[in-house]
Amino acid sequence: MKHLQRGNEETRRLLKELEIPAVPAAVENRLRRIYAELPGEMPQTYEGPVYGAEDDFVEVTPFEVKPMHRAVRGLLGACGAMAAAMVLLMGLNTVNPGFTESLPGLGGLFAQINGKNPMGTNLDTYDDLEQVSQVALAEQDSGYKLTVDEAFCDGNYVYFTLEMECPESAAEYEAIFPYDRAGSLSQEDEPYAPARYTINGTVTGVESSGLTGSPAEGKIGLAYALPVHGGEMPENGEKVTVEMSIPALEAHYGKGHEKYATPDYIPVGFEAEFEVTVNTSHNHISVGEGQDNGVSVKEVESTPGYIKIKIESPMWGYEGEEMYHFGIVKGIPNECFLYTEDGQELARNSNFWEEDPKLAGAKQGEHDWPKKGEMLEHTLGFNGAPADCKKVKLRIFDNSLFNWQYDSQGAPKPKLFTELTIDLETGEAVPSDTYLADGFEKIDVEEYINTQHTPDITGGYMMGSGGIEPYRYVDRHSYGADAETDLNGWTYQADLYCGVDDPDLELRFYRGGELLGTMSTPAMDKWEKTEYGTYHYTDENGRDLYMRDCADLRETMQFMEYPAGPKWAISFRFYVDEPVDPQWTAENNQFTDRIEVVKKSTGEVLADNPNGYEVFGNVKSQAN
Repeated sequence: MKHLQRGNEETRRLLKELEIPAVPAAVENRLRRIYAELPGEMPQTYEGPVYGAEDDFVEVTPFEVKPMHRAVRGLLGACGAMAAAMVLLMGLNTVNPGFTESLPGLGGLFAQINGKNPMGTNLDTYDDLEQVSQVALAEQDSGYKLTVDEAFCDGNYVYFTLEMECPESAAEYEAIFPYDRAGSLSQEDEPYAPARYTINGTVTGVESSGLTGSPAEGKIGLAYALPVHGGEMPENGEKVTVEMSIPALEAHYGKGHEKYATPDYIPVGFEAEFEVTVNTSHNHISVGEGQDNGVSVKEVESTPGYIKIKIESPMWGYEGEEMYHFGIVKGIPNECFLYTEDGQELARNSNFWEEDPKLAGAKQGEHDWPKKGEMLEHTLGFNGAPADCKKVKLRIFDNSLFNWQYDSQGAPKPKLFTELTIDLETGEAVPSDTYLADGFEKIDVEEYINTQHTPDITGGYMMGSGGIEPYRYVDRHSYGADAETDLNGWTYQADLYCGVDDPDLELRFYRGGELLGTMSTPAMDKWEKTEYGTYHYTDENGRDLYMRDCADLRETMQFMEYPAGPKWAISFRFYVDEPVDPQWTAENNQFTDRIEVVKKSTGEVLADNPNGYEVFGNVKSQAN
């Protein structure tokens, strides 16, 4: 609902033009996996763009890390209303991540998505990692040299690293990597064949990759994980043959360079073939046993490259509850974290994450939505542990939008559903309480399930997630990326859910105590229905209101046995026609600093500058 008219109608228009009847379940699931994979210590993404084939999500090893607010990750997991637009943007991110990372509002998300650690990060802690040290043959004397450095095979994946030496002339580039974009452009536009990898003669795809170093340093490190496909899986001690072909490199200039948007292609013709011995001595698959607070470990699979844990857990509810998005179950996987015994967080791996099929089926209307208390089974995927790690610690948090907790220093302290210490070899899972030393509290699951976490706005109203949200504009229908120069003012958007049949509202916009203007809901017969099924009204001052019926939401809430849902969702757009310095930011230079929500018919002030999710008006009950 955040951008009621701009977002929903634009999404519908794009879906109609592209003839996409609905967001595919696979895409929806993939987005949710990506949201869940953002770690607590967020990598600072490399500034240069990183590309991959459409089905191979590229992961980048960063140079430094910085903390990411846990509440932000929870919010990312809850905002499924953007899924259709994200379908389009995810494809664009594969082709041009530099562009998506520059998008206002979304750029940070894509930078984080492109900044995940590659699979098998801890392989260098194992003594039996093979030293290959094989120089790739080159068809062209380009000045670049590629060496296969190290390799490992756990029977399911081949992991290997490459070291690329760059000539001095490469220092003008921000990033260089193997060209691998075939299929993303029309065939006649493809400058070179894509990079190609085979294992024992069977073509395989890059499932995870990483990048370190820079052209300016003269050396670039590349890390890959390739799944073993075809025939019977190799046994311990067997050798598998890996062939690699890289016809060309793709080189990108840094931000601000006149050629930033146009990469150079460097023909190299690298060819390499090497063998690696299958080593399953560190692999373990065991039937799990042990539970904590309703969460049971069913199976544990671990190799040096990855860890998979199958669990059964109670249905605690949905992230953001039904007011925002169904399908993302609280705690799974958005707030699942795995740590080594010494506290190192193991990055989540979306390649292995599987949600309970009942959730995917419900999205297609094949099943009823699971209700609170129902048991669900999920598979959680993580990066492999270091060689000396025998046990790992699984924590699952509740970081619901309505239940954020913070300590005295402002650090997020969500409550904990469960903590289990898991033996990677035996699968034994034992409840533990190391979370106490970190300042967390555990939830009683039975009490939590029976507690109402959903606002009841019957007869009243609730502020949308963002409170007042400002946008710069060139004209009154141009926002964000369109508003780079010749700025004419600000648009302030306030979104409200309405639990009444006939909204009776007036919003008063203030700055420094001065009333700038008001906006009021019209009589119901004054709303104009749009071709997208929503409603629009322009007041006497040329300000826009948008409204949509929440019938589907109410129906779902009724099935879920939640409080009655909203009747309408209304978006108010208040325009401030004043020249704006392009260097000013909305956060530091707000023109509107307060709003009042007033019952129009009586003048009663229902809320004075309400926060997101704040319920006001004639409310039967309010969530805890």
